[in-house]
Amino acid sequence: IIDAGANIVAPPMWMLVDQEDGEIVASNYTEYVKNKGFDIITWTLERSGLLQSGGGWYFQTTNGDNDNSNSSLVVSDGFVFEFLHALQTEVGILGIFSDWPATTTFYANCMGLGLLEADEPEDDSGVASFTSGLLFTF
Repeated sequence: IIDAGANIVAPPMWMLVDQEDGEIVASNYTEYVKNKGFDIITWTLERSGLLQSGGGWYFQTTNGDNDNSNSSLVVSDGFVFEFLHALQTEVGILGIFSDWPATTTFYANCMGLGLLEADEPEDDSGVASFTSGLLFTF
């Protein structure tokens, strides 16, 4: 797949993280696709509404709803920032789709991430790449 030019996967957020000893960690799936050479974009932050009820399907590996999670780490709406930070630092996502850009923009600005500029293509394929940082998509 990578040889054909498809080097980015885009699973839902919950597939990328798990919990271990009360902390958010990269999932086995994340480790597998990264070891195969894929980059990751994920979806959809803030689709669940208020997190005081656990966040539902989108947060299932951190809210106790999934067989792999032993308790809920989701205790308030502020958890969205902890979750986003783990996606950026533990998983290393290139970007995330969000229904409401304020949260991702606030996080990116506070963390000094911002938008990336594409590198010039090394050949005549016209395909540009991103080499570092975090690209947020809305």
